[in-house]
Amino acid sequence: MLKQMRSGTQSVILKFFLFGILMLATGGLVLMDYQGMFRGGYSGSTVATVDGEKMSDVEFDSLLQTAIRRQRMDQNEAYRSGYPAEYLQNEINQRILSKAVIDLGLYVDDVAAAKQIKAIIAPLVSQGMTEPQALQRVLDGLQVNEAMLLQSQKIDIGLNLLMRAISAGIKAPEQMAQDALKFRNEARRGEYFAVTPADAEKIAKPDEEELQKYYKEIASRYMLPEYRKLGVLALDPKTLLGTKKEVTEEEMKNWYSENKEVFEVSESRSISQLVVADEEVAKTLFAEAQKAKDLKTVADGAGKGKSTFVAASRYTESDIPVDIAETYKLTAGEVSAPVETSLGWIIAKVEEVLPAGIRPFDEVKDSVKEAIEAEAANNMAEALWERRNEIDEMIDGGNDLAAVAKKFGVTETAIDAIDATGKDQAGKAFDSAKVPAFEQALQSAFRQTRLNIPGQIIEAPTGELVLVEVREIIPAKEQDFKTVRAEVEKAWQADQHNKAIDRLAAKVLDKLKLGEDFGKVAKEFGKKVTRTEMIRRSDHKKAAEMEQGMFPALFSLDKIGEVTTVNGDGKTIILRLADRAIEKAEDPKEEEIQAMLNMLDHSVQKDILEQYRMSLMDKYSVKMNKELLREKYVPEDDGNGVN
Repeated sequence: MLKQMRSGTQSVILKFFLFGILMLATGGLVLMDYQGMFRGGYSGSTVATVDGEKMSDVEFDSLLQTAIRRQRMDQNEAYRSGYPAEYLQNEINQRILSKAVIDLGLYVDDVAAAKQIKAIIAPLVSQGMTEPQALQRVLDGLQVNEAMLLQSQKIDIGLNLLMRAISAGIKAPEQMAQDALKFRNEARRGEYFAVTPADAEKIAKPDEEELQKYYKEIASRYMLPEYRKLGVLALDPKTLLGTKKEVTEEEMKNWYSENKEVFEVSESRSISQLVVADEEVAKTLFAEAQKAKDLKTVADGAGKGKSTFVAASRYTESDIPVDIAETYKLTAGEVSAPVETSLGWIIAKVEEVLPAGIRPFDEVKDSVKEAIEAEAANNMAEALWERRNEIDEMIDGGNDLAAVAKKFGVTETAIDAIDATGKDQAGKAFDSAKVPAFEQALQSAFRQTRLNIPGQIIEAPTGELVLVEVREIIPAKEQDFKTVRAEVEKAWQADQHNKAIDRLAAKVLDKLKLGEDFGKVAKEFGKKVTRTEMIRRSDHKKAAEMEQGMFPALFSLDKIGEVTTVNGDGKTIILRLADRAIEKAEDPKEEEIQAMLNMLDHSVQKDILEQYRMSLMDKYSVKMNKELLREKYVPEDDGNGVN
């Protein structure tokens, strides 16, 4: 199939690759670098070892940075979230599973691998590319040849076979599903009443000394935020690389002249068809077609419903439908005898024989322009990446934002005293339209610990490279007590009311623990007991209708008569388990049992696969240098990282 895809119209050599589209089209290609992943010859420390083969930190960092760029992640945020360790584990998983496929001799032939490749390129073909063009796009994007792509797909298919073999036949017992559904369908009834501040003792007004002491305890609630003065620089591609030039007619003709082999076409036939339901009618129409030499005229003359005319389409010998393959041997004007197919009896006629040759310039002019623009875009992307590296080197060398702005002739944007939410000291929001990717720039600014040194380059969705540096940090500070006194007093009152409710609820619980009747205790406090319906654990609608926190609290109780409290909005609910009906739950329906079994099957299979993965980690003596990961990929201002 690969050979056929390479024949005929050859691909325009495009050096960029729609990676996202292909990743949506298939889960494959993950093992592309299997043969070269653990090659020797790299310098630096070892970040991982698999079956005695070492992966250097230099090699791993190259793979990691590519992954971060492809996912458009902020590098510092990727490090902070522990992505390097996650990525390393994924790489190791791919390698040990690939080794297992090879060791087990799971052979996959070229035909099966070729079919999978055809599925991979299908999205590109659906956008108008020919199969050879789409294939070349994939090869160029992955920077591999056909043999490497074919081998990677063999391993990918073998891996899928291995996973299915491991998980095949693993089923959860039906009793487990019955028990799980029984648990989910358990019904409970609760009874409850609530105590409020009105039921507790009255709270006296605080004196000034008490209020100031309280303010010291909660001063963090009233802190003025930290503000930072920033400098921001946005470098758009036009500034860095110059204005994009229009493709001229001369450039297109030169490109066409240098790449004529791209537009070679194989010999083909223009073939029309007549589809007939009845064999006898087909024979009659065939005889007429041999005389008339025009299938549409024959179809019209046969009358309505007798046959269906299919207008001529162009076919090469490799892509003509099997049912009419013999037609390809005919010369122009000849008609084939009726052939029985799943659609009926088909009569085909070769309308024209189109010889092999090179498509003329005027016919492929648009494709030539598209190819030149694609190459230019790729060259610009590479040049932009070089500029980015140049900027990185300037920053690493200690240059400030002003130096970068001077280098590229760009004016920076100064932002005076802004907080982490984007507001100034007067509470006015900064106009985010002034800075591309403003939210990311703001987050970066408040993660930085150094002054007058730009942080990590941010790639804006609109294409600009954005740099932000911190010029001054205005620390967070407490507000003056007099300024917030009224708010502090309200907070003190609310706090005292909550404590009073807690004391009252504690008294209620003490009485109930001593065995007093629930209804009697409620009556002592002037409360009426409310009883819920019998509520199932799976009844989310009724759960949503209950007071917040009551539903989980009800199902957390173990015994009938057990009591708990639920803190609500300005009140505390005293909740008692009044009844439960595990054995009275309705018998589950067959579809419910099957759905639960499917879920349990998946969980069990996942557990088995994880155990298999761990056994391969041991078999191939996998070692990871976690200390090196911490050293290289934990940000300086962050204590988190690889565990």
